[in-house]
Amino acid sequence: MAIEDAVVLAEELAACGNIDEGLAAFKARRDPRVAFVQERTRIALERSSGREVEGEPSDPIEFDRRHYLQLMVAP
Repeated sequence: MAIEDAVVLAEELAACGNIDEGLAAFKARRDPRVAFVQERTRIALERSSGREVEGEPSDPIEFDRRHYLQLMVAP
């Protein structure tokens, strides 16, 4: 995520002529991705503790396919 942050920050600062606007655009663009990764991490942690998570597949490959393929989309 740090590399994604660097790329997105550079893009937003280049697009905006103002640092404050660039930072606000960066935050708006990154917040959904950060929330996505945090939620997936929470679920993965619960699963690694042996707990079933309601609505989540028990098969690890299906879990990864459902959640982490989305990370292949450009931020």
